[in-house]
Amino acid sequence: MFLFVVALALISSWDGRSAFAAEEEAAVSTEPDPSTLPGVVFTRPDGSYMAVELVGPKLVFRFYDYDLNPIAADVDRATIRVFGPGRDIKRYLAIQTDDGMELRHGPTIHPPFVFQAYFNLYRGEDKEAVENYTASFPDREKEAE
Repeated sequence: MFLFVVALALISSWDGRSAFAAEEEAAVSTEPDPSTLPGVVFTRPDGSYMAVELVGPKLVFRFYDYDLNPIAADVDRATIRVFGPGRDIKRYLAIQTDDGMELRHGPTIHPPFVFQAYFNLYRGEDKEAVENYTASFPDREKEAE
């Protein structure tokens, strides 16, 4: 009778997954989810992240490490080309803020806020971009979620 009770307890507590599957699920769930960052998120070559968000009429570039903690911008400036339906191509220059945590540009982007943007990131006085990105605003992938 004792063995029957122990066997019944073991069977009722078994959820059908192996120990390996449980460990694998735990490992997957501990990785950061960059889609939780605001704006359009890009994975950078070094594994960190850059989020570009439309804040009011301006684009703001924020930088995050692998664990999604804010970090200082490691680039000095970004050139931005914006175009969309019914608008001419506009060019903007984003520079580091005083605290060095973001890049922001001066002139405002005028509505409608439906556009395509190209970004080139630069370090120092280099004339060659170190990184290039393209994004659509609003972010259609985030809207679908």
